[in-house]
Amino acid sequence: MILLTIFVHPRAKKTAIVEQINENTIKMHVAANPEKGQANKELIYFLAKALGIIQSKIHIIRGKTTPMKYISIDVSQKIFSAFLQDQIRPLQKGDSAKYAKSP
Repeated sequence: MILLTIFVHPRAKKTAIVEQINENTIKMHVAANPEKGQANKELIYFLAKALGIIQSKIHIIRGKTTPMKYISIDVSQKIFSAFLQDQIRPLQKGDSAKYAKSP
């Protein structure tokens, strides 16, 4: 199981990981609005699809109504590391979302 901190920026053009801050902290842009849980649903959908797992294996532990979310993902560290490596390249200071990939 992976515990992950995600800083979410809603109302973006597309849903994507934009930066890896450290081993278990990332920044994401989410295309959905932060109303009625839409951004949370989009976040879980994106992660599940990208990781190749079902959505019920991803849980928001804390932060359902804030931009900083603590997430648990029922997946191995090996799969998660490969996912991060595939989604983003090591970002240099000043880089932006143009380098993010979407699944």
